[in-house]
Amino acid sequence: MKLRRPYQLAVERLVANLPFDEVNWALTGSVAHRLRGADIVCHDVDVQTDAPGAYDIATGLRQWVVDPVELRSSARMRSHFGRLRFDDLQVDV
Repeated sequence: MKLRRPYQLAVERLVANLPFDEVNWALTGSVAHRLRGADIVCHDVDVQTDAPGAYDIATGLRQWVVDPVELRSSARMRSHFGRLRFDDLQVDV
């Protein structure tokens, strides 16, 4: 399945701006499923990485950061989480 243009541009921006020799990351969530052929609607882009990678992503894409990466905890999850915005598209790290 093809991604709609805003999602395609978001993936291209990630690929163009992340240092692959330093950051291990993967697309997850609806965008990853869509790229694998699932007929689903995407609402955001989810990027998964390790803790150092989350901070590296935020640094490499700092002009798009809307919520800085920080350690967040809940009863079900503990994560170094941040949020970017590419135009009107939310990117969760």
